[in-house]
Amino acid sequence: MLHKIKEKTKQLKKEHLDELASNIDKTSSDGGMFQAVKALNRKRFENPKVHDNDGKQVSNPSQIQLIIANHFKSKFRDDNIHDIEPYFGQPRKLKSPITEKEVRASINNLNNGRAPGSDNISGEFLKFAPHLIDNKIGKILNQTLTRPEHQRRSPDSFA
Repeated sequence: MLHKIKEKTKQLKKEHLDELASNIDKTSSDGGMFQAVKALNRKRFENPKVHDNDGKQVSNPSQIQLIIANHFKSKFRDDNIHDIEPYFGQPRKLKSPITEKEVRASINNLNNGRAPGSDNISGEFLKFAPHLIDNKIGKILNQTLTRPEHQRRSPDSFA
């Protein structure tokens, strides 16, 4: 059955293209030729075929939008995740220091083409920098997280 539908669709498309080609052949004016070529190159927009929970096809654009939004919310939103509370206590040793491997994995996850931060270092720079930099970044992060003299204080306006 599906094969027959695909064959019929191909046949209808071919007939449509043949009709447009014959119109081009019949046309002698540039305007008519332009219109025919424009019709040939036009892409047809088809609404996405969306089904509701009952399996019925939905054609109302607002319902389609709602179904798609709910689908992606269910895929990418986790209600069990809670925001991490900021830690304001005394610095203490990390259970395990940040390793070069962890730094490199984080650097590799950076997106290209993003604007650099306030330090003016782009993700591409870090990605293509020698791997010697991974150890240095790891040391800086470990010092920052364990020594009070390295911790930045946030301005009072952030409190």
